[in-house]
Amino acid sequence: MISTIRSLLRGLPAMLVVAALAFTLPAAVVTVGAQESEQPERKTRKTPAMREKTYKQLSEAQVAAEADNFQGAVAILNKLRGDDSLNSYEKAQMYNFYAFIYYSQDRYNDAVRAYENVLAQPDLPEALENGTIYSLAQLYFQSENYQKSIEYMERWFRVANNPGPDPYVIVAQAYYQLKDYRRALPNIETAMRIARQQGKPVKENWLLLQRLFYYELNDYAKSEQVLKELIRLYPKKVYYTQLSATYHELNDDKKQLAALELAHLQGMLTQGREILNLAQLYVANGVPYKGATILQEAVDNNVVEIKESNLRLLSQSWFMAGEYEKAIPPLQRAAQISNDGDLYIRLAQSYLNLEKHADAVEALRAGLQKGGVKRPGDAQVMLGMSLYELDRLDQARSAFTVAANYEGSARTARQWINHIGNEQTRRAELARALN
Repeated sequence: MISTIRSLLRGLPAMLVVAALAFTLPAAVVTVGAQESEQPERKTRKTPAMREKTYKQLSEAQVAAEADNFQGAVAILNKLRGDDSLNSYEKAQMYNFYAFIYYSQDRYNDAVRAYENVLAQPDLPEALENGTIYSLAQLYFQSENYQKSIEYMERWFRVANNPGPDPYVIVAQAYYQLKDYRRALPNIETAMRIARQQGKPVKENWLLLQRLFYYELNDYAKSEQVLKELIRLYPKKVYYTQLSATYHELNDDKKQLAALELAHLQGMLTQGREILNLAQLYVANGVPYKGATILQEAVDNNVVEIKESNLRLLSQSWFMAGEYEKAIPPLQRAAQISNDGDLYIRLAQSYLNLEKHADAVEALRAGLQKGGVKRPGDAQVMLGMSLYELDRLDQARSAFTVAANYEGSARTARQWINHIGNEQTRRAELARALN
């Protein structure tokens, strides 16, 4: 059960990190120009103008790329690159378009080199420079160079004006990949704070990352708070089960049960192992009747596998709830499929509690015949006592005689043998007196 709990707590899907990212395709040259005109620069840079012939060639490359003719687009750019008269701005836009094409073909390393060439040009417009830095941060993440991704994003933060939450998410995820959870945590929390300030929803994946970071830092109290927020915003079974597992780590058995019980009341627990876990928690928290009730229903509907351990739990739950009659059928089934006779001995004890001595005799004999009984001497004593209650004294004496051969039960067995002898003598004398 402990291993299951830890897997629940860790339970972040492997694809979550990638899925949570919203990578932006590098913009084509005309789009970049539009973005530049919309963003005011902090300081004026003297940037060379793009000449008409260069613009036409880049436009031709863009038309080819939009038609998925990347080979043709690259050919146009290669021809343009051979023009020694290109100024720094024209070269920057050319390399920017190379990056766009390479990214479209999933050639991330080539796209990175193209963007580095953009930044190598002097007198770049700030919007183009900053956008390139941001794209490099994304691409380095995509290429699994997480340290570089962080470095470029930190560089971008120094020049960005009121950044949104997404860049901080990327940094948090990069630190996560580097297993640096202490640095990852403030970044994901900054992303969530900005989203709330901007009136945007806090994304589910962000909360999942925050919960994971707290878990890796062994801060289960904070992990509990995040899971409550996940349940409030994105109510799913997995968050109830993880919350229950978190309460286990916090040694709060009552809340561990309550979290799982809430999921059950909403019809979320549909798998056998979930019902078993809930039933065990009910028993552990002193509510065996509820545990037995839900487990019995699950067994009857074939939700829980019919196997020895599950049937034993069901029987134990009914027994602890004081429902001795209901405890017997599952224990009978468990004894039948068990590899040894011990469960038949336990079944016999249940019969004895109900003073069903004939049934107890049958169960005891079945268990002893099956073999593997851990304390056969005690089982023989129980058999002798049951036979005695049925007034089958000779058979009882035989059982006690066998029990006398076992060290742990010999003393009790001899006492019973003497008692039976005395009883038989008393009866014989009474019979003679009556004759």
